[in-house]
Amino acid sequence: MTIGLKPTHLPGPAMRGLPSLNQRILWRYPIIWLFLLCIFSDAATGAHSLLNIPLDDPMVQEVYAFIDRVSLKYQLKELLKNRRPYSQGDVAKILDQLRQGDFPLTEIERERLNRLTRFLSNESPLLQAKGNEYRFDLNLELGELTTHRTKPAEPSGTEFAQQIRPIVSGSVRDDFVFLTDLRFYLITNTILEDTVRVEVENKQGGKAGFTTAGLVPAYAKFKLPWFDLLIGRDNVSWGPGRRGNLLLSANALPMDMIQIQAQYGKIGFNALTAIAESPVGNKVLSAHRLDFNLWDKGNLGIAESVVIGEGAFELRLLNPFSVYTVTEPSGGGFLGERETSVGNVLISGDLELRILRNLALYGELMIDDFQPRYGLNSYRNWGSKFGLQLGIHLIDLLSIDNADFRIEYTFINQFSYTHIRPINAYTHFDRLIGHEIGSDADDLWINFKYWLTDTLSAALTYELERHGEGDVTKPHPADAPSDDQWEFLSGTTESTHAFSVEGQYHAVGTFLVEGRYTFSHIRNLNHQEGIRDNQHEIVFIALYRL
Repeated sequence: MTIGLKPTHLPGPAMRGLPSLNQRILWRYPIIWLFLLCIFSDAATGAHSLLNIPLDDPMVQEVYAFIDRVSLKYQLKELLKNRRPYSQGDVAKILDQLRQGDFPLTEIERERLNRLTRFLSNESPLLQAKGNEYRFDLNLELGELTTHRTKPAEPSGTEFAQQIRPIVSGSVRDDFVFLTDLRFYLITNTILEDTVRVEVENKQGGKAGFTTAGLVPAYAKFKLPWFDLLIGRDNVSWGPGRRGNLLLSANALPMDMIQIQAQYGKIGFNALTAIAESPVGNKVLSAHRLDFNLWDKGNLGIAESVVIGEGAFELRLLNPFSVYTVTEPSGGGFLGERETSVGNVLISGDLELRILRNLALYGELMIDDFQPRYGLNSYRNWGSKFGLQLGIHLIDLLSIDNADFRIEYTFINQFSYTHIRPINAYTHFDRLIGHEIGSDADDLWINFKYWLTDTLSAALTYELERHGEGDVTKPHPADAPSDDQWEFLSGTTESTHAFSVEGQYHAVGTFLVEGRYTFSHIRNLNHQEGIRDNQHEIVFIALYRL
């Protein structure tokens, strides 16, 4: 967070290649740390328990849905639920509580519990090598992802994406694990945007038969006496939101990172430093988070992050105990007569309260910048950049067992996520690191999901997403008055009303068949006053893990 003007302009979407090894300043030191730290590593847990449950994998999203449900309904302890991904060990502790405790599980909940238990045991991988000190697994997942879109999407048509996904994992002495998750897609017919998560997913273009590899998790993880250490590529999501989070969201593609994570009783600590990609060069993201489960009915989290161009990299970003809101301005300089800073600092706080046995209220406040010099009107100044999220999670609505209901509202004001230095825009590739709706937007998301059996579920969703004409590529103009005020959904607002119906037949970790239809009505299309259009989308997913 800085005080002063920070206008910038982010160029177009052309992507650069991944940085070469000698560009990644981040990786020059950790090899030495690794050697020293591993000498002291002797903690033991269950095999593969350190592996993370992927955030971007449809095959295992049932894990997160189930944990959200039972942690609210039965007020289970131990889990810091608003820092994700969870490790398999984290989830196993929750499942153990359910199996050993006297909880009035419904029949479907009990069957879901049994399925998750079998999944975590990973009893039958395609290939396995196992000894007293080690275990190595090979799983293979095959899939088909078909998407059909009509106008006004550009391009529109039908895309077929065939997936082949080898997953190699292993553990040594139960205090070291590794994962290499490889996803290869053969994309045929029409090439659509935002269908599979690959490094060139947006504006990818190309002809029928386009083949690409997904940008997916691949890391090594160590169990050390005081914390867990991860080195490699992964997704991170911090906060209670399930449609997205304001500071760090799973919307961003996985980043190469160093991350330490610890839990001491009811307090958790995370620190990471990662490489992000940018049209104007590589940059470094560093972030810290503290979680508190200080009472049975609440979770509190505070976090901060900073984005800084790789050319301005400073060793202080690797310090997991520095406070960026204090140390970052000290590295600032001056641009003309205006004070500026080397990095783009954001802070956030989130709170979740379990009001009733089946009801939770939650929220997150993110502050990018704040201008206190305008008194009570400071929040209206263009330089006061912030986002707000509020949500409700209700289970067994109207006494309907096995039903989950969520309402989530998110607002991000006009100049959030921007910075005077183009390299410091809050993006990785062309995705927001924070909430996917981006700057100058709000979103209302209502979701109802019902489990008919332990493998069959249906969902209804309504979403209203509105965008002003601002975004992360349109910062405050450099020649505009410093006392300007930001606008609520500036200019001509584009609004999209989307209605979705979805059905799933899913055995976690084994197979998934999903169908989804979405109808969208768009007003002021492309910010053109009075222009309306409709869009239809049909998605079919079939995944099977051998």
